[in-house]
Amino acid sequence: MLTHGAANIKKSSELLNITRYQHCTAHALHLLLSVGSIHQIDEIVQVLQRCREIVTTLHFIRTLEMHRLWKTVHSAAVNSA
Repeated sequence: MLTHGAANIKKSSELLNITRYQHCTAHALHLLLSVGSIHQIDEIVQVLQRCREIVTTLHFIRTLEMHRLWKTVHSAAVNSA
């Protein structure tokens, strides 16, 4: 059984005699990054900051591309009218 690891799920599993369950990797990663002490490790903080910068740059580039595409399509529509 795959769970998000909440206490109620663990207790339910125990009551139902379910001995094999796995914590969802996405939930575990989210907890690690948002709640855990991972932000106290300088090297990891630097990696996370670099990842944020990369994602922000890629998002900005994609936004510019979409704006240019919209202008091209809009201009073509106006010119053909």
